[in-house]
Order: sequence, then C-alpha cells, then structure tokens
Amino acid sequence: MGAARPAIRQHHISYKVHRVPTKSGGTHHISVSAATNALYAARFAADTGRAFTLLVTINWHRLSIDDACALRAWRSLRDSVMRHWRYLRSVRGPSVGQLVGVASQENPGGRRNTHWLVAVPDRWAPEFRRIVQKNLAKVAGVPQLGASLVIEPLYAVGGAMKYALKGVDPAYQGYFNITAKDQGFIAGKGRTSVSRSLSYTARRRAGWVRQRRSPI
Repeated sequence: MGAARPAIRQHHISYKVHRVPTKSGGTHHISVSAATNALYAARFAADTGRAFTLLVTINWHRLSIDDACALRAWRSLRDSVMRHWRYLRSVRGPSVGQLVGVASQENPGGRRNTHWLVAVPDRWAPEFRRIVQKNLAKVAGVPQLGASLVIEPLYAVGGAMKYALKGVDPAYQGYFNITAKDQGFIAGKGRTSVSRSLSYTARRRAGWVRQRRSPI
C-alpha cells in the first residue's frame, strides 16, 4: 500500500491573485474565497454528520421580486425558517436535527433566484417543506407559490454544490472543476452564505482540515 496522502489545510491558495469584477453595491461573480468557503462548509457538514439532503430553489422573478429586493427577501425567509426550526427542535427534540446549509444567489438575464442546500433528516423533510412554503408565501405576499419554489432531494452533494456555485469567477473554474456561467449582477453583499456553525471560525475551532479524498 502507498503512503497516505497528507491532509490539505483550509487556506492553501492566494486570494490576492485576481479580484472579482464589481460595481458599486454588488458583484458579477462568486469570488474564489467565497466559493472555497462554501465548498469547505459542505465538506465539514458531511464530516460532522450533517450532510446536505435537500436543494431549495427559489425563483424570485416568478414572484415579481427583482434584484434590488431579492436579497432582503431571501434573508427574511431564511431567518423566519430558522426561527421556526429552532422552535420545532425545542419542542420535538434532537431528532429534528440542526438546520444548516449553504446558499448562493443568481441573476441570469435578470431572472433572480436562490439555491439553498440544507441538511434535514428525511423524516422531517415534509415539515421543512411546509415551513418554507408558508414563510415564502408570507415574505412574497402571495397566496400561491406556483413554480416559484422547488424543493428536491439531494443524491450527489458535490454535483449540487458545483451547480450552485456555477457563478464563480471564470478565472478559477479550472481550479474548482466547475464550468463557470454568467449569473448576472447581484446587488448588495452576500452572493453566497453559509451557516454560522459551518463557517471558517467553526471549522477552525473544531480543528477540521479538508481531506484530499473528501467525497465532495
């Protein structure tokens, strides 16, 4: 048997090589540091028994919510869902699981959408779906969501992460093995986001390092 390959620590590339093109108040691409953070968050989640199980896609343009308002609407939805989930967990116990995930924002051709990968135990998936539907309808101010919301099971987290991060700076598509696609301008900060318990700080405190043979 060959010698074991050494672990690769979290920050092993320079983030000063190429700046992501920006204009006042937003970005055109996912930066290399943001993409790295999101991928490491997914790997850390898998390594700690919280592998992502669902992909939530929200088409804000179908709800008549444009780029100027979509990020605020997304944060309002996320925070409301998190509050409901914490309450459910306090009532029903640890089997509900901690709700963690990674999200990315896209705006191809002015069609604003959000991808949210989350860890939800299978038995609680229907309840999660109900909570998201209820809160999205409230945030958007509509009685019916129609095709604006899609929640589907994840069978290949690595592939789903690459799909969610396809708005990465094209200069780094080879590094991430992602086919970069123009996902438009996103107003404001927060083109990607990760749960606090999956963040760089959380990973560092846990002493986590990315393993070369990670499945993601």
